[in-house]
Order: sequence, then structure tokens, then C-alpha cells
Amino acid sequence: MDARHYGSLWFADGPTPEDCGLRPIALLDEPDVFTFDEYVKIAGRHFAAQIDATDPSTPISLSMEQPFRMGGTAASLGAKLECCYKVVRHVRDAHPARRFGVCGLHETSWWNCQHAAHNPRPRNRRAAEMFADLVDWVEVGIYVPQDRVGNPTGSNRGAEPHVEHVIAFAIEQAAILWRKPVRVWTSHELHKGGKPLAPGLVPPHYWQKLLAALDDRHQIGQVDSIVRVAGWNEETGSARSWSEENRPYLCAPVAA
Repeated sequence: MDARHYGSLWFADGPTPEDCGLRPIALLDEPDVFTFDEYVKIAGRHFAAQIDATDPSTPISLSMEQPFRMGGTAASLGAKLECCYKVVRHVRDAHPARRFGVCGLHETSWWNCQHAAHNPRPRNRRAAEMFADLVDWVEVGIYVPQDRVGNPTGSNRGAEPHVEHVIAFAIEQAAILWRKPVRVWTSHELHKGGKPLAPGLVPPHYWQKLLAALDDRHQIGQVDSIVRVAGWNEETGSARSWSEENRPYLCAPVAA
């Protein structure tokens, strides 16, 4: 496996990223709180303690999505970003030499963005202005929604998003706004509304096209590295059991 490929695998009884030829990356979980004040008070120390316990050679990513769910639509984008900023500032001050990125700051929910009314660019521009000097790379998520790809009947095959459209939407905006290396998080597990949905795997032909397109973007300097995520069931809040059908997606090239 190419050295730029990482793995964030959560299977209860499966192989490690190293077993699959993937480099490990530490995805630090965020505290389970319900208000901005609680989050700011707890999250900085929460993340810093996890960093202290992480091997210094292992890349770090802070999962920071909860503030964007707090307060519903009544909470302003500014309040949510300010909450995140205070926490990331705390982590950077506590660990000035550690390299890390943050998942959740740059929005790339491209299946929602098919609607003209949903435009993530203002949020992403503001996040880049606030956080680019605090992080070492920008985290971009490219996940495949189960309602757009892989219908067993084949009836939605024509609705599959063109891989290059997906890549262009997610990566080019991040590279332009942040002017930082782009680290892409992706998964061979189908998603529903941004949350993993078991069971369901991305069709091999589409996964192969997605990885090939990301490799092309790496060759021209738009993608620094790729993280393959698998094994966590968001609906049950627990790790999934390993199944051998995962192996060709994670441990070897996928045959079309």
C-alpha cells in the first residue's frame, strides 16, 4: 500500500490498519455534552489529554462535529464556529509542536449540496479564515450515500454521481480556501445522511473509480493523503464485527 494511505478501523474483531498495509491515524473523539459553554469548558482538556496518550509519531485528527448540531437552526453559524475556535486554540496552545487536523470544520456533504438552497461555501470560507493558521491540514470527507449508489435492483444506476464531480466539489474548494494540504476521509461502507448504515458496501466498480480519481488528484498535488474509515456503526454506537467481504476493499486493490 502506498505510504500516503491511512486507516481508521473500528472493527471489534478485525485486522488493524497495519495488517491491511495502512498507516494508523488517531481520530480523537469529542466529549458528549449539550451546550456551547459545556463544550468549550471540557473539550480542550478532553482533546489535550488524548493527545498526551497518543504516540508522537501518529498523525492526529480531532473529531469536532457536535457543535454544529447544538442549538439547532436557532444557533448562528458564528456561535458554532466560535465554540470550535476556542477549543482548537486551547489544543494548539497546549501542543504547539503536534501536527493535527480537525474533522467537521469543512463541510463536504455533497449529496445535500445537490440542492441549490444548500451552499456550504460561506461556512467553509469563514472556517478557513478562522482555523487555517491553527491546523496543519484541512480534513475533507467524501462518503457515498446509500440512496445514490448501489441499489440492488440497478434502478438508480443512472443516478450515480460522477466521481470527478464529487472530487471537484469536495477537494478544489478546500484547496483554494484553506491553502493547506488536503487529507481525504472516505469509506467503502455506504452512508445515510452522513452516518454509516450497516449493512451495505459501495459497489466495487464505484470504489475503484473513487480511489483512482483521488490518486489522480494526489499526482497533481491536490490530495496529500487518504484515510479509509470502516467498522463503526453510528446507529448502534458500537463497533461492527469483521466480515471477509471487507478485505478486498481495505487490504488490496478492488476488482471492478
